[in-house]
Amino acid sequence: MVCFDTIFLNKKMVRKLKAYILMVFVQFAYAAVNIIYKLAINDGMSMRVVTAYRLLFASLFTVPVALIYDRNNSSKITSKVLFLGFLCGLFGGSLFSNLYLVAMDLTSASFMLAMINLTPGITFIMALSCGYRFYKFGLHPKADILDND
Repeated sequence: MVCFDTIFLNKKMVRKLKAYILMVFVQFAYAAVNIIYKLAINDGMSMRVVTAYRLLFASLFTVPVALIYDRNNSSKITSKVLFLGFLCGLFGGSLFSNLYLVAMDLTSASFMLAMINLTPGITFIMALSCGYRFYKFGLHPKADILDND
């Protein structure tokens, strides 16, 4: 027979490990996507087409989620918000994807995956070099953006 205490402890342990399991799953999925990108590029697919498909599928997933999640929110979308969203999509999504895929075409998928995993460390070093001070390391770290001395 199975002891009920063991089942309770296993559920409790799974709850604690859920974030870590999801993080490992996301890394495996990200590696698989990079391999698929590399195979598509090596077969001669245009990098701009790959970027367009990536942004299209991301939009097809996130727009319904956003509409369902914010269906009770009555905030207005102004022309400034639309313009800033356009700039963010142009320079944030497509430019990054195009440069990333060009670099992947010139190197290997494993090298690109290693480089993209350095992004948080490089961001932290850039934040320190710009004068941001980090304190209270723990579950909710905070950054002192303005110098209030």
